Parts: sequence; structure tokens; C-alpha cells
Amino acid sequence: NLNCNNNAPSGTSTTSSASRIWSNGLTFSNDGYYRLCWKAYDRFGTSANSWEQSGVFKIDTTSPSQPSITSSNPGTTYWNAGSSALDIVWSPSTDTHSDVDKYEVEVLDPDGNSHDASVWNHDGSSSYTFTASRSEGLDCGVNYVNIKAVDNVGNSNIKTVQVKYDDCNPDAPNPNQVTGWHNTNSVS
Repeated sequence: NLNCNNNAPSGTSTTSSASRIWSNGLTFSNDGYYRLCWKAYDRFGTSANSWEQSGVFKIDTTSPSQPSITSSNPGTTYWNAGSSALDIVWSPSTDTHSDVDKYEVEVLDPDGNSHDASVWNHDGSSSYTFTASRSEGLDCGVNYVNIKAVDNVGNSNIKTVQVKYDDCNPDAPNPNQVTGWHNTNSVS
């Protein structure tokens, strides 16, 4: 019951300030729905007849669940040639209080550079797909794709997927590396 009625609500606190501004902080120990209730008193102790109340407000300090990777094609445990698309599919996250708002996808290339790839609004879909490619920030080597679920007040939870990507040609051998006389019968 979030109504103040004419009874003092639990957690009653008093202050004797004539400024009409509440300057003490409020701390809420649990996530959930709250309403502030107050009653004014004059300096003689006479009060208003009923409690005044704020609108209902919500506290949410809990992160949504981590996105769950349901598949990746052709797979993230092997090296992927640059000619093949890599689809990373995840199932929706859940959030107990304010609900999931969006998913943010970030690609970290092998040098650790960040590429903001995409943002999806949480629209009730049964799954979401990100197609990793060079145009989304992948580079030759081991990359990381961060999929971050964000709730409506900004709490977040990240799932990281390792992507091994190679669309680079190997360096050509240098025929001039082996020169001169050697005193063994093998040259490297």
C-alpha cells in the first residue's frame, strides 16, 4: 500500500526547518516502488489534518541479466576468414524492475581500439543478431565483441565474445634475408 492515509507511514523522520526545503538525503535499502509522505507542523506543534504525498517513484539499482549467446556462425572458437560473415545471436536479457531498454554492441580490435558498432532497442524480440565484419571494426587477429544490456535507468551487464578474424594476406618472404657465407650446412 503506497498511500499515506492519515497514519504516519513507516520510516517517519522529522526535521525542524522553517526553510520548507528537505536537505537531508534519503537512502533506500531495496529496489522497488516508494512514495514520500509528509505533514507540516507549526512551531506550536499544530499540524495539518492529513498527510501530503508525492507521486510514486521507483528505485532500481539492479543490473539486467547478462545477454546469453545462443549461436554464432561460423563459430567463435576457430579462425574466421574475412570472406565469411560472423553472426552472433543472443537471447533477450531480463530486468526485474525498470525493464531492459537497449543493447549496445562494441568491437575491440586486436590493438584494443573501441568501435561502437550498433544499438538495438529492446523490442520484445525472441533473439537479436549482430553480424561482425571488418566494416564493424574487426581486424586481423583476436577481437572481442561486447554485448551490453542496458535497463531504463542505465544499469548494465556485458557479455564478451572472442572473435578470431583473419582476412589479411601473410607477409611475403624476404629472399634477401639469407646472404653471405655460413659455416654450417643449414641456413635459416
